[in-house]
Parts: sequence; structure tokens; C-alpha cells
Amino acid sequence: KDNREALGALATALEEAGRPEEAAGIYQQMVDLAPNHPYGHYRLAGALLALKRYREAQAHLFEALRGDPRNVRVLLALGQAYEGTRETGLAEKSYRQALERDPASLEARFFLARIHQARGEDDEALRLYREVLSADGARDSPAARALFVHTRTQVGLIHLLNKRYEDALEFLGQAYRAGGDPSADLFVLLGRTYIEAGRAGDAWKVLSEGREKYPDDPDLAALEGEIHLRESR
Repeated sequence: KDNREALGALATALEEAGRPEEAAGIYQQMVDLAPNHPYGHYRLAGALLALKRYREAQAHLFEALRGDPRNVRVLLALGQAYEGTRETGLAEKSYRQALERDPASLEARFFLARIHQARGEDDEALRLYREVLSADGARDSPAARALFVHTRTQVGLIHLLNKRYEDALEFLGQAYRAGGDPSADLFVLLGRTYIEAGRAGDAWKVLSEGREKYPDDPDLAALEGEIHLRESR
């Protein structure tokens, strides 16, 4: 029961299996065995973030920073915890500290861009997103590929909201092709962009693929209803 290595492996497996509540319990055992070790606090905080228990996550991330104050991963997680409690200013500060400690961090740029995007500061958001995308191809891992997909999706959303439909379709199309396993949200966003661009045929095609993959998704059902409505059916 005091084998921290086995506990860590079990908790990681539980997280990857989509069981964060059980993972958090195992990580708590790791913390209890070594309360001054920052790694256990950091991993427990990650499981708590998945459970949306943001205040608890913050407390453990503070403990992790106390033992490892320059850890960029901990700072990024702390920013996400602050975003969960809607403390955007503190989240931005945490992401900027992460970027100061690691100027090459793509994740820090992405999270900062997302904050600017939420404020309607599109130019600054796009600048940071472009810096992330400039590294595409230089990093090849599942996490990196997911980051580039998310980045292209957000750039496409900015263009959509500004009614630059062709630009939006370019980036959303890249996200769709690069993802390998597009999310329901991406199908919805791409379909809505085709609708706004007046390309109903393409919207139906994307919708059909999305409904086949996610037959019970309510947002795709709503999108299908909207297309019927626009076509007076």
C-alpha cells in the first residue's frame, strides 16, 4: 500500500479510462504518503480539474509550486483552475509566468490566446494562435496534434464570428482533416459555417458524417433542424 510507483501507474490508468473520481482517490493516497512531494499534488490537481473541483485543485497546485516554483506544467494547470473559478486575471498571470519560464511553450500561448479571444481581442488572439501554428510539424505527439487541431478550430471560430467565411472554412477544414477523429463540436461548427456561407449542400454532407458518428448528439440534431428550417421544411 505504500508503493507510490504502483499507485501512480494505477491512477494514470484510471484517468486514461475516464474514471477521474477513482484516480483522485489514488492520487490522494500518494499525497498522504509524501505530503511534501510536488508531483503527487500536481497529479491530484489534474484529476480534480477533470471533476471541476477547481478550488481543491488550486490548493494542491499551490503545494506543488511551493516545492517546485518554476514548474511550467503546474503553472499551466493553475491557470486552468483559475479559469474554472472565473478568475481570468489570475489565470492570465499564471500563463504569462509559464511563458516567462519557458518562452517556447505553445500551451501557454494557446491559453493566453483563448483569454484574449474571450475578451474580443481578436488581433492579439490571432497573433498568439499563429505563433502556435508556426510550430506545426516540429512537434509530433498526440498532445501536440490535439493542440494544433484546437488552435485551428479557434482561429476558424474567430473568422466565422467576423463573417470571413472562406477563411473560417480553411482553418476548420484543416482541423477536420488533421484531427483523425473529429469531435461533435467540430462537425457542428463546420456545418454552421457552411450554412452561413450559403453552401447548404456542404452543410448536409458534414451533418450526415457527424450524425453517423454521433447519432445521439443534441447539437447535431439541432443543426439538422436548423437546416430544414432554412429550407422551409
